[in-house]
Amino acid sequence: MRRKNIALIDELVGREFADRLIECGFLPFRDNSEWVRIKNGYIVQTILFYEHHYWLDIFFHCELMSEFLWLDYRAHRFMDRIVGRGFCNVHRSHGENICTVKNLFSDGIGRLPEKTDELRRHLELAIDALDGIESPLDILELDPYEKQRPERIMLYYEAGSDELLYAAMENASVIDPQDYYEDEPPERLSRDYWNVWRIIAAFVCRRVLSGCGDATLRLYREDCLRYNKRYLKRCAPLLYASVDIE
Repeated sequence: MRRKNIALIDELVGREFADRLIECGFLPFRDNSEWVRIKNGYIVQTILFYEHHYWLDIFFHCELMSEFLWLDYRAHRFMDRIVGRGFCNVHRSHGENICTVKNLFSDGIGRLPEKTDELRRHLELAIDALDGIESPLDILELDPYEKQRPERIMLYYEAGSDELLYAAMENASVIDPQDYYEDEPPERLSRDYWNVWRIIAAFVCRRVLSGCGDATLRLYREDCLRYNKRYLKRCAPLLYASVDIE
């Protein structure tokens, strides 16, 4: 993937933005380009400094501990598309002009203070948006595009809306049917492929809609929750230790 300036991004964010993020309860996940916060023991919030189409942009994302959404975005090709679909950004949520930080590392040191000031303002908007998230329903209101992502069935399930849940399951049940055969279960939860989450969600939805009962959803939720707890405990021990996760 294209993150040729990852070392520079790491250094810049560590110098200019890390104190503010730590003050707000975020911790670096792998390096200073990716920050994570757990809220209410379950809602995971990510702020990502990402070199998107050759300019540095601040993306933010919110998910539930019961959703299988974690992935190593650096290991995938076409990550502009994945980040663009999976994360919100200030431009989409606030109508701000992200392009003012274009060519952050190639315009010379004279422009750096101006551009970091612009990024700092965008970061504050992202933090404000995530500070307003207290429940699954708040995630649905964070970004209008969330309701166009039917594979996030656990979001609708935990939001408690049967109408939205079953509409999402009907849509998710037909996602990329060529990726698997109905009589063969998909592979177990894994971080290897972007499509695994979509495939498993579609498989679960098909089972529920075919009359296998809501116990399927409950078991899927427990499986995702157990996997994500184990993943965070291994990959982000400081984050995991900083909150009380049931």
